Amino acid sequence: MLLTGALGSGLLDLLSANRLTVRGPAGSDSIERFLADVLDAPRTLITMPVGPARANRKPVLQVTDLSGNVLAFAKIGHDDLTRALVDSEGRTLRRLGDAALRHIRVPRVIAHTQWRDLAVLVLEPLPVSARQERPGPARAGLLTAIAEISALSSWRGSWADNPFHVRLRAALAVAGPHGTDLLGVLDAVGRPDPAVALGSWHGDLNPGNVAIRHDQVLVWDWERFEDGVPLGFDLLHHDLQRAITVEGIAPAAAAEQLLTGATGLLGVLGLDRQAAQAAARLYLLTIAARYLGDNQERAGATLGRVADWILPALRSAPAAD
Repeated sequence: MLLTGALGSGLLDLLSANRLTVRGPAGSDSIERFLADVLDAPRTLITMPVGPARANRKPVLQVTDLSGNVLAFAKIGHDDLTRALVDSEGRTLRRLGDAALRHIRVPRVIAHTQWRDLAVLVLEPLPVSARQERPGPARAGLLTAIAEISALSSWRGSWADNPFHVRLRAALAVAGPHGTDLLGVLDAVGRPDPAVALGSWHGDLNPGNVAIRHDQVLVWDWERFEDGVPLGFDLLHHDLQRAITVEGIAPAAAAEQLLTGATGLLGVLGLDRQAAQAAARLYLLTIAARYLGDNQERAGATLGRVADWILPALRSAPAAD
């Protein structure tokens, strides 16, 4: 597939400020024709924005009719990582669609299928162009959404018996030299053995994929959703990403700020000082394990260089109570 090849080669990075039109022979098989059939639309147009370099970058196609009305968005998984993420999001959205969510609205799955060797997830567009609420109500809506997401699963017990602990340790154990360094931090979190409550998290809740509209919270990009993580991960992730991408704070400084402010930040979720400090450390360890496991640094992602920001922040943080 031409677009997938260009995406993987880095060619599209050179064209990010321009428009690239791809044409094939008349009547030839194409993703555009495939999506038109899925949507039962006589004619469609597709556009594809190009995001920053990262291992999980994939074509996300906006599908419109000839008048420019958005009919759907289609996510295309083109390698092992992106196919797994597209399929994971499809399963998650089916589950959420059956969950009778009160405050969150998620995209409806139109189709979760394959085209050639590509995973394809076709989603109904959300009305995200609506006016945002004022900061106060927006923060309240965000906290409401986080609470509803977290409640999708529940577990409470000691750190020694914690299934999340087992998963994280296994991920770091195969993450190379940096993973070995991070295992030492993980061991420190486990002393003394804190009681940790687990719930679900969106996995990538950031200011770019959540919007407040009246009494609803619109949330998309669910490919990293996971059950059984410490409470507070979504709020930690949202505020860290906001600090880096919106406020322009350097990643290392933002991570240090997150660790020092964890008690105040997570207090609104009912976490005490010990639980908040543990959650902040475990969150950064989880993100480091993800970036290392995905080879984000090799893909060119700035935040993929965990030795430049996550490791220093964790090493310089005061010892947990």
